[in-house]
Amino acid sequence: MLNHRITTVFLRLFTLLFITGCGVSTVRMAVPHGIENKADHLAVQDRSQFLPDSGFRLGEYRVSDVDRGWTTTTAESVGPVSNETTTGSYSYTLSKAGELLNGRCTTGETGQHVDLGSGWSVGEEQHGLTCSCGDQAKLVISTDDLESIDDKEKVQITYEADGQSASPWFSAGEVYRGRLFIGNDSFEVTALYEAEGGINLSEPLGYRVSRSRAFVGMVEVLSPGNMWLAKGLSTHVRDHMSCLMTGLMFYRPD
Repeated sequence: MLNHRITTVFLRLFTLLFITGCGVSTVRMAVPHGIENKADHLAVQDRSQFLPDSGFRLGEYRVSDVDRGWTTTTAESVGPVSNETTTGSYSYTLSKAGELLNGRCTTGETGQHVDLGSGWSVGEEQHGLTCSCGDQAKLVISTDDLESIDDKEKVQITYEADGQSASPWFSAGEVYRGRLFIGNDSFEVTALYEAEGGINLSEPLGYRVSRSRAFVGMVEVLSPGNMWLAKGLSTHVRDHMSCLMTGLMFYRPD
């Protein structure tokens, strides 16, 4: 698990160097061939690469009033085992022809680590996001729940100190996934990691929304961003899905 921890750090460092070295504008999420035949493209315009939380145009919509709240962190430990939880929030407005949808998102990160001494530690982090747009639309994503990971992909280690013990589970990796709800309709959300050229990066480049494996929507979160919505969606679903996926464009896992 120590090797996994080191590998994860190097993967994230490579992702950062790849994006900054090539220039943000040259790194793009891989887009499936022929998507224009089944989806409407909502192009992003007037979004600043230096101020990504500023407003911008998204197809026929306008994104504005972006407000990022405070981030808080709490921590506790039992012997060499420590647990840390970080929460944050942000909000924004999606408008079209005078109609407004207010988006609100809450972020969460939990970390569990074991101090091995001499400056070394082993552990993992779990990330999550919840967004809502009005009373009838909600999105929830997180890295894989440990209970849903195959036993071959996780390991439990028991530590004892000062008469107390802890037995944390560590997984072999993390993949974002979740669900999106609009009224009584439910959709699956899956993170996308492939960049143009077939390179797979360690952080999500976008997310795909589907229903029974059928394409419904997709968003690229690399600035400036892009969004695609399946043709034929009702105005209600289209508006609320655009609002929820806009929340993903502002999400910063780390």
